[in-house]
This record gives sequence, C-alpha cells and structure tokens, in this order.
Amino acid sequence: MYLLRKMFSSDSTEEQEWDGAAAADMEGNKDSSKESQGTDTHHTSPSMAMRVMIASFRKKFPTVKGVNTEVVQKWFQQGAASKKLQGGQTGDADKRKLVIVDARPENEYIISHLPGAIRIEFTTEDKNYIVREIQDSIKDEEKRLPKTIIMYCSLGYRSSILADKLQKAIESKGAENDLSDAEIYNMEGGIFKWANEGAPMVDVSGTPTKSAHPFNVVFGKLLDHSLRKDKL
Repeated sequence: MYLLRKMFSSDSTEEQEWDGAAAADMEGNKDSSKESQGTDTHHTSPSMAMRVMIASFRKKFPTVKGVNTEVVQKWFQQGAASKKLQGGQTGDADKRKLVIVDARPENEYIISHLPGAIRIEFTTEDKNYIVREIQDSIKDEEKRLPKTIIMYCSLGYRSSILADKLQKAIESKGAENDLSDAEIYNMEGGIFKWANEGAPMVDVSGTPTKSAHPFNVVFGKLLDHSLRKDKL
C-alpha cells in the first residue's frame, strides 16, 4: 500500500484540492473494491490502485452514477448512447444524444481528449454556465433527443465533482430546461484507463494520438509509461 499512500501525498495546492479529499476515504476503503459490484468488464483488469480509487470515488460521490470505459466505447461505436448494449440493432427510440465533457484544465486537454469532447473545468462554480455550455454543444436537430452526458478527467475524481454540480443545477431548474431528461455519468478510471485500453483520442488539433497527460509523476503511474506526455 506504499504506492497508494504516496499517491495521496502532494505539495501542490491544486492536487491537494481533490487528491486529499480522495485520500480521506482510502484507508476505510481498501477492501471495498473486492466487494463492489464493479462494472469494468474489459479483458485487462485495472491495477489494484485503480480499483481502490474507483471504489473510493464511488463512496465519496454516492449520487453520481458511474459507467465503465467499455460501455462508453460501445456507445462511441454506435454513435449514440443506448440502453441496448448486447444483441440486436439499436432503434431510434433507444438512442440518446451522447455528450462528452472533459473536466480537466486546458494543459491536459490539449495533449489528448476523447473525440468530440467539450471542456468544462471542474472548478467552475457557475452552475448555469455548465448547463449552457452543454446545451450549446448540442445541434438543434439533436436537442429533441434525450441526453446521456459522460464526464471524465484523469481518473474520475474531478469529473465526479463536475457531474455533481451539473446534477444539482438541473434539479434546481426543474423541468424547464433542455437537460431535464439527461442521464449523467462519471467515466470510471478516466482518460488513464481509456488510454491504457487503446481507445480513440485526439489532440487539440484533432489529430489521433495514443498519449495522455499524466497529471503528475505520482498519479501518472496509473497511466502506461509509453503513453505519458505532458507537452505537445
């Protein structure tokens, strides 16, 4: 568990802002990942540290629904989110507009992000701004569709914060907004797990890439060494 302890000791104020909060749950959550009904069915299991962190984030944000990277990849392939993940074709009635939101700062986003992802930093306090940015990213002809919103960051903590803010913003507005029917998810394992699985990413110019920003030297250990890149 030395690495887990090391991962949550940092001198950076920004890192302590979210890493420290996650660390507070770690000691009482080391074994919870074994008991948890995990949703990750990818053939390569995440590392112990990854599993413990995912379980920790679930505990910290119990009202934020999680989705695994494999499901998100299937939704990408379909071109829309759907309840139907196995067998048969997805009909129009089952389709949901898929909106991808990157909760990281710009210096991480420019290295790589999920194709089509918009960026809204998790530190954003204006909840109306968060709603507007998502609404503005949806084409007029797709506004009638129910929405599925996927939030992600490096591992899932910052995106859980943003997802929680969006949920509260939608609840406060009631039915009088375009996102009242939205399903909001945090992508568990974040872009680190996504990149480790070889899923599609692009850099700021739209060029396909396999690299991802490691956030820092400690947390970056959860990202395959060959994929780490902190500058263009």
